[in-house]
Amino acid sequence: NTKNINIKYQDKVDTCNFYFWFNKCNFIFLSSDSKNGGRYFDKSIDWLHAVLDAHRNERCFVFIHSPFYNKSGNLFPFFEDRFGKDKLLCYNNDFNSYDRLKKLNEYYKNAIWFSGQTKYRLEDQFFSKTENVYYQKDEDGAISNVNVHVPGCFGCNDLVGDDNELIEESKLSQGYLISVYDKNIIIYGVMFRNEDG
Repeated sequence: NTKNINIKYQDKVDTCNFYFWFNKCNFIFLSSDSKNGGRYFDKSIDWLHAVLDAHRNERCFVFIHSPFYNKSGNLFPFFEDRFGKDKLLCYNNDFNSYDRLKKLNEYYKNAIWFSGQTKYRLEDQFFSKTENVYYQKDEDGAISNVNVHVPGCFGCNDLVGDDNELIEESKLSQGYLISVYDKNIIIYGVMFRNEDG
């Protein structure tokens, strides 16, 4: 039902960076600027920063394409410590843009971030096998810095064994259904297809 939504693009209509206002929320989409990893041009991050700042008193959902490791749900919040910088660099091939995104994520507490496509299944969580959201609580119990891990709607993988070997499960597809209310958000992890295809 998006026919009448006013979509605002970064530069022109054919860019992949855009946002729109719907049902009292901002939905912001930032595409990576390279085909194999999380490189984002400075102008794209500048654009995201300006949009978040203009809407800092409103609920915002930010969707980014590339894995947002160390902030990707609770998959591997300490990814760099566990796997090293080389592995992090493989997925996020520009540390400058990665650090800038993390700073935006930490500063704008009104935003909920969704990032993929990790291709790790929902069950491969670091803290909890059933909760695929990484967040922080302040002294009053308020939740902020919310990051949702999106595994892969085309296919996702499994981690097996003590050394967390990655096994591809191309027929497995997982994602979310999200219910948004005035005072809360409910995120349901779902299986879109199974081994039967």
